[in-house]
Amino acid sequence: MAPDIRAEVVNQCLEALSLQEDSSLSDIIASFEKEILLKTLSRFNGNVKDSAHFLGLKYTTLHQKMKKYHISFRKLPITN
Repeated sequence: MAPDIRAEVVNQCLEALSLQEDSSLSDIIASFEKEILLKTLSRFNGNVKDSAHFLGLKYTTLHQKMKKYHISFRKLPITN
């Protein structure tokens, strides 16, 4: 089941990237990494521990990457 989820996340990230011809390789890689982090955190409703496990990262590494890309994720309460 997990490989299907990973493929879905990667495909969503590739679709979300809008690359320009003058983009450097480092800009492209940074954009792709940021999109992966955003999509994964969204899939796990902002749960950093579960997202890190899914990505094969340590919690602290994911947290550092979130700081690097200025990503903050807030869980919203469910209202009926």
